[in-house]
Amino acid sequence: MVAPVRRWHQLYQTQMRFSLRRVQAWGLTLDCQILGAMIVFTSNVDGHFQKAGFNKDKIIECHGSIHYLQCSTPCRDDIWEADQIEVDMQAFEAKAPHCQACGAIARPNILMFGDGTNEKQTEKYHHWLHKLQENRFKLAIVEIGAGQAVPTVRIESEIIAEKYKGTLIRINPREYEIPDGQLSIPLGGAEAVKRVFELLN
Repeated sequence: MVAPVRRWHQLYQTQMRFSLRRVQAWGLTLDCQILGAMIVFTSNVDGHFQKAGFNKDKIIECHGSIHYLQCSTPCRDDIWEADQIEVDMQAFEAKAPHCQACGAIARPNILMFGDGTNEKQTEKYHHWLHKLQENRFKLAIVEIGAGQAVPTVRIESEIIAEKYKGTLIRINPREYEIPDGQLSIPLGGAEAVKRVFELLN
């Protein structure tokens, strides 16, 4: 059973990165015309946007990232790359990572109950929104696959669309309901992105 699951996962990752690269190409075209025209706000913690080649400085990961660690106490707000985890090959166990500052156990930089937000990313995001408003740019929010089980992205999209008088384009095959005056595409992300690009070309 492992092989089919692995093949499905590889196919999923390939399709997802291909779709994200299309979105990135669209964003890069806009960025060439208007500096800073695109930013990614995602609840994904898996780093797919970075793997697809997006500029890490233009990605807001509202739930954190599995690719970073933080102090469990926390003794400070810093995060660091999770590439230093050692594995005991005899016991086939990962050795617990430790905070680089105080030595306490480190944990993944994933938003958990009681955690605050990543202030640096939040500041960057609000600065981008302020610049958008200051320059009177029109805002289009392309929301791909955000569901209602963890509605962080859906709520943010709706709030920002209303506050900045933007257009919300919700792409979702099942949960495609939208506020009045917004757009809905009831398709999966890869299919919707493909069709949009066919229409643009």
